[in-house]
Amino acid sequence: YALWPTWEATSLPETLAELARTEGDYAAQVLSAWADPEQADRAALQRSRLRARLARSNAEAAVSRWLAEPPGRSVGPEMGRDAVLGYMAAVRSCVQAILALHAERRGRWPGHPEARLLVAQVKAGLDSVAASVKGSPVAAHLPTLRTEQLALAAGVGLGSLNGNGDRMTAGGTGLVLAGAPVLLVNSVNTLCHLVGLEADRWA
Repeated sequence: YALWPTWEATSLPETLAELARTEGDYAAQVLSAWADPEQADRAALQRSRLRARLARSNAEAAVSRWLAEPPGRSVGPEMGRDAVLGYMAAVRSCVQAILALHAERRGRWPGHPEARLLVAQVKAGLDSVAASVKGSPVAAHLPTLRTEQLALAAGVGLGSLNGNGDRMTAGGTGLVLAGAPVLLVNSVNTLCHLVGLEADRWA
């Protein structure tokens, strides 16, 4: 190892990219389950959760090894120590949102089709993060996550007006579905910023 060291910085971009891809898959499955509970596969959701947890554990271990290496070795073309630590913090926030949505999707109740607004958008966003952290090309048209999140909140009864002009409020499952995606979108937008995606393309 002293003669031919294998620096963690060389493989960390792929590890961080796999983390983003896996969390994107998990988020898309959970949101799809909210949109159509009848089609939700609980076993598949559990497998996705476990894959995401393994990806996080692998990434956290890799980052720890990278931090123990001699300073000055950046991850990819732009990510230094602060950016990598920020990346992991944003992923943890993303995970909190996804797990909250997963935990509250219990029992049988009518679906919330509004959740479909974010399924493809979140997946595309995290796939773009994965591509960018590796230095790969990113899609020319990135999703407008904030617009879709606000539309979802309005669809479940937050931020909209009823026929009498009064502010509507969501209860129960609708409140969870309106709240957790705010944290999810904030986290994805932060990840985009940290890997160098243009902020004005993520309105």
